[in-house]
Amino acid sequence: FFYEPLLGFQACDKFILECLTNLEGNVFLPGKKIIGKGEYFDHIYFINSGSVWVSDYFDEKPIIEIPRHSFFGDYQVILGTRSNMNYYAGGKDNTILFSLEKEFFLNLIQEN
Repeated sequence: FFYEPLLGFQACDKFILECLTNLEGNVFLPGKKIIGKGEYFDHIYFINSGSVWVSDYFDEKPIIEIPRHSFFGDYQVILGTRSNMNYYAGGKDNTILFSLEKEFFLNLIQEN
């Protein structure tokens, strides 16, 4: 998230510090919906432990699994689009997510 070698992007120290000090913790039980199809993302999510299953609207069966240490919701927050998929806490254990609130993040990227 803070470093993208293919694009030559490296976030500045101030940006990283602001992000890390403003993370919110979230715990989701297995199978609990995080974001539903058609909903707006109000946070960018970082998966600390567990995983997130993504399914389409018509089938609850996951079509992809987003693994631990990944993030999601960034494009939807930046572009202001609705989710075109359902996002659920995956696996048999709780999924622990950290998140950045949308308005905070958008203000932060405008400042830096």
